[in-house]
Amino acid sequence: RRSPPAAPVLFTAAEAGDRHAADIIEEAAGHLDHMLLRLAEAGARGVCLMGGLAAVLRPWLKTVAVEIVEPRGSALDGALLLACELARTLDAL
Repeated sequence: RRSPPAAPVLFTAAEAGDRHAADIIEEAAGHLDHMLLRLAEAGARGVCLMGGLAAVLRPWLKTVAVEIVEPRGSALDGALLLACELARTLDAL
């Protein structure tokens, strides 16, 4: 028997004022903020958040180091773009 996903319950509880739920979400958002800061330090100007929690976690983010942008394609499109770039790099060697 599978348990229902916990994320919707957690976000609903946080929105209703549950401090423990909010603490969990704030901690997760803090980790994402840290990654976004590191991406900005590496030169990223825009970052696209993808996945089931991207939309609901976005309001909890504090970073302004990098712009959050909408996706220009699917995750598969991104993987293909990276594979093509890698192939061109290897061809140049």
